[in-house]
Amino acid sequence: MDHRFLRVFFFAVVIACVQTAALPQDLQSPPDETPASRQRRLYNESKPYLNDSLFELQKAMPELRGLKAGEKDLPTLLTDVGQEIEKLSLQMPNLISREDVTQTSPGSRSGHSSNQQFNYLILVRRTTTGAEMSEYRTDLQNRSIGQPGEDPRAPTAHGFVLAWAYFHPTVRTESQFRYLGRQKIDGRNAYVVAFTQTPGLVHAPGEIRVGRESFPMLYQGVAWIDESSFRILRLRTDLLTPQPEAQLQNLTTTVDFAEVRIPHSSLRLWLPRMAVVEWETVPRNSVDLSPTVASGRYIERHLYSHYHLYQVEIKIGS
Repeated sequence: MDHRFLRVFFFAVVIACVQTAALPQDLQSPPDETPASRQRRLYNESKPYLNDSLFELQKAMPELRGLKAGEKDLPTLLTDVGQEIEKLSLQMPNLISREDVTQTSPGSRSGHSSNQQFNYLILVRRTTTGAEMSEYRTDLQNRSIGQPGEDPRAPTAHGFVLAWAYFHPTVRTESQFRYLGRQKIDGRNAYVVAFTQTPGLVHAPGEIRVGRESFPMLYQGVAWIDESSFRILRLRTDLLTPQPEAQLQNLTTTVDFAEVRIPHSSLRLWLPRMAVVEWETVPRNSVDLSPTVASGRYIERHLYSHYHLYQVEIKIGS
């Protein structure tokens, strides 16, 4: 299976344009930096929480409280997880489900909240070298919804069905991993593993879109892995470093997975049931004339239900 199976995994955070004050001096980029050199500098200065003490991790992530530290053969664990991911990937058919999306702006004066409903499609194309998985949305009248940043009706983030991609055998060498310990999650015993993508090794980085611009993003995260099945129960990701040019201070995504029995088939698949994306924007330096945004905090919640087989020959409305 080649990297093309994983290329659709990215979050497109779309940020509206308004005028604001400039960034603080310590967050501004040197005037002679190129985009490439700026990215290298940011990642050279990054401090992955993979290297933090357990106390520091639990302080930053309350969901890790109750974790019991211990030792584990990490290479063997990663191999078991990768094999399970490959098996589940090979079983994946074309699917459609119901997606309910809610976005809120905590702390904003307007208390803005929006609710949307979509048909969520997962389409798989088998090739001689592997497979390609694509994600689409339509509205409830089966009219196509464009990608985030291109269609104002689209949610801010997508790509959750491939959130386990960091642990896939074909891309595992792009990240560093650390075994943290064991924890019970939703009544199930889980191994807990932290990871961080390694700058310079990532072939298909995430992407953040700001207006018409896009920025490659690297991530770090924590995975909770079922002790008996080696399936990922929950995956949390964070930016490896803030991205002032993309106007993002932080971006946290948590995806919960569950076994789903597909009607009219014998399939029992492992699919997203909920994803929560939280991000905080910061204004870009307004000295230049490029678009800037007001700072703010946002939460987008995706709930998935009613998965069933999808016949791809049915044309999606436009």
